[in-house]
Amino acid sequence: MPEGAGRRHLEEQKLRRTLTADLNGWLAECLDSLQNELRPLMRDFRSRRLLDDKVLHWAYLLPVDQVAAFQQQVSNITSRYEVYGFSFRVTGPWAAYSFCQLAES
Repeated sequence: MPEGAGRRHLEEQKLRRTLTADLNGWLAECLDSLQNELRPLMRDFRSRRLLDDKVLHWAYLLPVDQVAAFQQQVSNITSRYEVYGFSFRVTGPWAAYSFCQLAES
């Protein structure tokens, strides 16, 4: 880093922007990979509104015969990503209202 305070500040800001962009790109790749792993087990999917410190909040509509396989896949994903500080939780079953669409009139 440069010795001058102004120049050092500018370099630090540039580094922060670069790291943020790189981290966002990496996270997007991870989420795409997760979705690709889970897609074969689902019937439908919706991304839900994020709350708190979550990076994803997904709802899956699963055939009953795929529930155990889905839970196992999420367990495998959790094991792989916990080194990065991620944790995943499966809840439900929940009402299927997330997958209903209003008819346009």
